[in-house]
Amino acid sequence: MILAGMKLEEIEDLMNKLGATKFRAKQIHNWLYAKSVSSIDEMTNLSKDFREQLKQTASVTETKIKIKQVSSDGTIKYLVEYPDGECVETVLMRFDNRANLTACVSSQVGCAVNCSFCATGKGGFKRNLTYKEIIEQVLTIQRDTGLKVTNIVFMG
Repeated sequence: MILAGMKLEEIEDLMNKLGATKFRAKQIHNWLYAKSVSSIDEMTNLSKDFREQLKQTASVTETKIKIKQVSSDGTIKYLVEYPDGECVETVLMRFDNRANLTACVSSQVGCAVNCSFCATGKGGFKRNLTYKEIIEQVLTIQRDTGLKVTNIVFMG
C-alpha cells in the first residue's frame, strides 16, 4: 500500500487495521504532506517498532525520478516513473520576480495532442492518472528540492 496521496480518513482506516490510534494517522499525514518524507524511517516521532510494523504493510511511495533536467532559469523538468512502468512529465517553474513555485503536473499518461515540447504526449494517450498519482508528482518535486510548491497547473 502506498501512503502518498492517501486522505487522512484512509490513513485512519489503516491505523485502525494495525491497532493504532487516530493520533498516529495525524502524525503520518503530517510527515507525508507537511514534511514530504520519502520513507517511513524518516517518521521519527513514531516508535521504531511501529515503523517496522507499518513497513510490513505500506511504503511512502514507489514513484521514481527517471530523468531530471535543470535549465539555466531554474526550471526543473522531471520524467516521473510510476510502479507500473508508465512515465509522465512534471515541471517546477520558478520566476525571479515572484516567490511562488509553480508545479505543472500531468493528469494523464500520454496525451493525444502530442505537443513537440512535451515528453508526455510522445507515446499517445494511455490512461488518466489517479488523484494519488497526481499528488505524488507534487510530493516528488518537494522531496527532491526541499521546497514547497505554492501553485499547481495541470497538463492534459
